[in-house]
Amino acid sequence: MRFSILWVSLLLLFGGCSLKTYAPSEGKHITLKTKYLRFNDLGYIRRSDTGVEVELFSAGHPVEKFVIEENICTMQGCLRSDTFYKEYLHVNYPQATLKHIFRGEPIFQKRGLVRTSNGFKQVIHTNEYNIVYKVSQKSIYFKDFMHGILINIREIQ
Repeated sequence: MRFSILWVSLLLLFGGCSLKTYAPSEGKHITLKTKYLRFNDLGYIRRSDTGVEVELFSAGHPVEKFVIEENICTMQGCLRSDTFYKEYLHVNYPQATLKHIFRGEPIFQKRGLVRTSNGFKQVIHTNEYNIVYKVSQKSIYFKDFMHGILINIREIQ
C-alpha cells in the first residue's frame, strides 16, 4: 500500500507539470507597445492545444514570459484574463483576443474578416475600437489606433 501511494505521488509530482505539450518554438521579431508594455526585440512563440507561450528576450537575456490560456501568467504571477485586459490592453476586448493574435487567428468572432492571397485582414471600427489586424505567412500586425496598442510579430530576417 505504501509503495502504491509513493508511486502515485511521484507520478503526480513529476508528470503533473509535463502534461502540456507545446509545438516547437518559433523565433520571431516581436514589437509590443501599450500604455504599460514596451518591447521591441526577439522572442519565441510556442503553441499548444489550449494556449500559447510567449518568451521575450533583450540582448539574449529573457525579460518576460507570458503563458496565455484561461488566465494570463507573467513572470510576476497570474491574472484572470479580464483583469489583464483591463490593466494592460482594453477592458472590452473579448477574453481570447491576445491568444488569437499570437496564434494568428481571427479575432472578435471574425468581424470584418477579408481573406487575402496569403492570409487575412480585419478592420474593426466602432465607438470603442479602431483596429487593423493583418495576418500573413510571415507576419502578424495588430493596431488599435484608439487605444495606442501595437502588436507586430515578424519572421526573423
